[in-house]
Amino acid sequence: MGVTIKIFGSVVFIGEVLRGSPADRAGIKAGDRVLAIDGRPTRGLDIPEMVRRMRGPSGTTVRLLVQRETREWTQAVVRGLVNIEAVTGELVAGSAAYVRITAFKRNAAAQLDALLAALVARGAQGVVLDLRHCPGGLLEVAVAIAAASSRRASPSSRSDDATVERKSRSPRPPRGRQAARGGC
Repeated sequence: MGVTIKIFGSVVFIGEVLRGSPADRAGIKAGDRVLAIDGRPTRGLDIPEMVRRMRGPSGTTVRLLVQRETREWTQAVVRGLVNIEAVTGELVAGSAAYVRITAFKRNAAAQLDALLAALVARGAQGVVLDLRHCPGGLLEVAVAIAAASSRRASPSSRSDDATVERKSRSPRPPRGRQAARGGC
């Protein structure tokens, strides 16, 4: 289906809808509440059971009783293969590239290079690299992306001396050099 599910209290919410997924094509949105799956209430179910009920053979239909704000309706979603893009991005605020990595898959480094080239061609001057919700993946791909990002951000490879602020949940201050504008 291409969604993540969250439970708050006994209410089931759609956490995220993957772009281009069957749920996205059906109009499901993040924040929607799922009250029933194929006519069976979701109250009291755990996440693995809900996932089991939502999954099924490609081309079959699952019916979700959805609530968005005060509106309720039954939404048919045709199940299908979900292609999770490892790297997505867009130009925001005119000159900032927002890049999200959702998995360190085998082709993620090449996807990142191609996306950054396209965003720079469109005028990107800085990069925000979002690794939230990235569960990991292939170590060699993560290392390749980190190494390429470090090379791009190296002060010796830049003609300016602008820096990018590093945000982290870690209480420790960052060690080493700061990234130059445009680096990952």
